[in-house]
Amino acid sequence: MTELTEDQKRRLEEILDTWDSAHRAIRVLNFIGRVLKWGVGLAASLAVIWGALHGKGPQ
Repeated sequence: MTELTEDQKRRLEEILDTWDSAHRAIRVLNFIGRVLKWGVGLAASLAVIWGALHGKGPQ
């Protein structure tokens, strides 16, 4: 196996850092999406309960 030059090592580190950053950003967006989905579900559930308690059914 051949040894990498310093320039090749630096370029490889840049690629790996970029990949790590992109992966981290995707995980953050995925987490935000899950939190939003959970929040919307909770709000819908509360709206149904509120309507049931105040005598208004779904329209």
